[in-house]
Amino acid sequence: MFQQTIQDVLTVAEAGPRPEDLLQRLGETLAAFERFESGEILAETPDGLLRFIIAPGVTEAAAVILDSLGDEPTFRIDTPTSLLALRLEAPGTTRAAIVLGHKRAWSFAGAPLSRIRTLGNLALRLLTRASKPDSGTPR
Repeated sequence: MFQQTIQDVLTVAEAGPRPEDLLQRLGETLAAFERFESGEILAETPDGLLRFIIAPGVTEAAAVILDSLGDEPTFRIDTPTSLLALRLEAPGTTRAAIVLGHKRAWSFAGAPLSRIRTLGNLALRLLTRASKPDSGTPR
């Protein structure tokens, strides 16, 4: 698992410089080992909430889940649909999470949480760096 996580990190890190390229690569990499239908990275910063869509469909539930996550590292909802939220960390954020959704119940019961969190943390660092006003990339 460790070797595959390293390969995943390299795959995501090699994505193009545009946030869209990074999010597409992240989505493809996650989908290779964990099924999901919707996904988003949310980051609360002093300038407001940043939302990075991996796959559309989480909508406003992501912001509610970020609030519900509180101090917990992981939050999972298993109802007729499933949501998984993992706390992320990056410089310049006060709190952040990756939220994945699937229409099937118990979808994330065996999810490799550390692998998903590692990729989410990397993506968040790259995305927040790219979205800073002095980086030349618009928000």
